[in-house]
Amino acid sequence: RIFSEISKRNIHERRNKMNVANQGTKNEKKSTTAEAKKSYNSWLSRVYSNQKSKITPELRAKMKKKAERTVRITKNRRKCNKLRLVSKKANKAWYSGYQNVKMAREQKLDKVAYQRSYQSKVQEMNQLQRELSAEEDEAAMARYDNIATEEREQEVDDSEIAGILKELRNEPKNDEETKAKFALYETFLETVEQIRKETFTFWGEAKQDFEGNSKLSVERKLKGIDSADNMAIDFDGPLWFVHGMTKQAIKNRTTITNILQWINDKLELLGNQETCPICLDPFVPGAVNMQTILEEAKLGDYKQKFLEAKIDAAVMMKAKESDVDFWKDIQERTGLKPGHLLRLKRTVASLKDREKPKEVHTLVCCHKVCKECWDNYSATGDGGKCPLCRTEDFLEYIAQQHSQLGGGQAVQPPNNPVPPPEPTVLPTICIGPPPQPCPQPPAPTVVPVPQARTEIRKPRSHGLLSRALRKRQEQKE
Repeated sequence: RIFSEISKRNIHERRNKMNVANQGTKNEKKSTTAEAKKSYNSWLSRVYSNQKSKITPELRAKMKKKAERTVRITKNRRKCNKLRLVSKKANKAWYSGYQNVKMAREQKLDKVAYQRSYQSKVQEMNQLQRELSAEEDEAAMARYDNIATEEREQEVDDSEIAGILKELRNEPKNDEETKAKFALYETFLETVEQIRKETFTFWGEAKQDFEGNSKLSVERKLKGIDSADNMAIDFDGPLWFVHGMTKQAIKNRTTITNILQWINDKLELLGNQETCPICLDPFVPGAVNMQTILEEAKLGDYKQKFLEAKIDAAVMMKAKESDVDFWKDIQERTGLKPGHLLRLKRTVASLKDREKPKEVHTLVCCHKVCKECWDNYSATGDGGKCPLCRTEDFLEYIAQQHSQLGGGQAVQPPNNPVPPPEPTVLPTICIGPPPQPCPQPPAPTVVPVPQARTEIRKPRSHGLLSRALRKRQEQKE
């Protein structure tokens, strides 16, 4: 019996602890949900205010036109990066093939080993040729947005290339080695020719975004690839003929890669998207001036007073909200009302948060938005459409969400004006002891008025009569 009582007590205590823990978890979830909702509502109010106050139909059309150009430039940048990366991969495959052949010669391997030493690299370069001619969708091309890491992996030092060219000055004495080196050169040359062809095709699509000297400069460099001096090969002397042809192929590949790098740098400048199309804030904010602070705080009427007081915007942005003396001094110098001063403090705090560079999220369509806006915008099922590609859907979504911000559907203004409410009819009151019961007037007919609230005034009286009247009025209501 004692053991049973102890077990029951332990089970009861364990259940109480679990209940307390579960209740704590529920409270944490409720708190987290409330904070997320508050953050979303704050973001939605700011976006709705910015879109309503800053965007005009003309500016919206200009933004859309610029967005179309940005998409085109971003796609061309990806193609350019793809060509550069394939060019460097081909160079690395050719170099690795020659290193494998050299290793096979030093180890005195048989015919089969020689074939294995170079055939894998030949197949790799053939695969690169197929990648150049293959069409990829935008989701697949997005991986070429940043190729810096892959480029570093494919780099080959110039001194190592020079060492291979030095070996190619003499024709190999081994037939298998000769066959392997010529096969590597032949496939490498075909890959370089394919890169050249795709580069000219790419320039035909990208040159519409170039103007003036930049356009002429690229065309002059591309013509230099096919010039007589650049295509000439020196076969004189005791050198093996593959040496001169390989040297020229390497030179052409390097020239094409450098031209692609130059084009990519120009495209990056042309297609640089500076602001988020949702919140309309710059990705990398600049210095905030006093006019911006006052416009954000809706205190434009105080602009002249702030100019006369010579208040520095940079000093204000560094001030803390808890610095009472600083804000009191500003209030005295500008004549701000307490409510306006509070609004100014909140605006400065908000601008401080927005001064930090924003984390950028690139969409499949190549447009960019800040990560905060995208996380909030795509949080619901209806969100997640590009605000530049699907402008009407985006504006409709923001307006709809803002109308529900108070917890329910906002009441839309009716097309017909609401008629004025009927005058309130108060009951007739008989004073004194009447010989007969007081005749009661007929109940007033109340006409329901849409979207209008009618308040019935209560008569002002005192004592027992007041209580009786109130009771009768309450029964009628």
